[in-house]
Amino acid sequence: SRMKPSEGADLAELLAGTADGGFAIDAEGRIVLWNRAAESMLGHTEREVVGRLCCDLLIGDDENGNRLCCRGCHIKEIARTGTPVHSFDMRTRTKGGSSIWVNVSTLRVSSNGAGHRTVHLIRDVTATREILSLIRERMATPVPPAPAAETRYRPSVPAGSVISSANEPKSDSAISLVKNSRSRAS
Repeated sequence: SRMKPSEGADLAELLAGTADGGFAIDAEGRIVLWNRAAESMLGHTEREVVGRLCCDLLIGDDENGNRLCCRGCHIKEIARTGTPVHSFDMRTRTKGGSSIWVNVSTLRVSSNGAGHRTVHLIRDVTATREILSLIRERMATPVPPAPAAETRYRPSVPAGSVISSANEPKSDSAISLVKNSRSRAS
């Protein structure tokens, strides 16, 4: 059943005033309100979706591919009992066919003469989900071991050479070894 203009005016105003995508469904799961933010996010106009079953439009699933949107919608049933529904992420498709992740918050709203409506507020969380996926992939990839200490740079010094620092006094034999190595290099 569609909302009568006077019954849906307040709820429509509330949904129009949010930057989140938002829509309301009736007891049968038919969309009765659809805001501009939902239109912008998913590409469907209000005219295209009002009267359609929410599950047929969104065809949402979770990260394991389990169908969330169906005719016996458990989210709608939980909301109907008055039990708060925790927000959840759902993958759906835009009108153009692109995959999009949305976070869904659910409200139960009383409407004069029309009974209760279930309102879903949706936010695009695609970028966040993609970043988390990349992090999980990177964490699952083994990191190559660091080079062993023996592979550090060592100067090549001929065997039998004496190495001394500039601050150490040089013995006559050390000076002669350095002179001999210089004369061989020239």
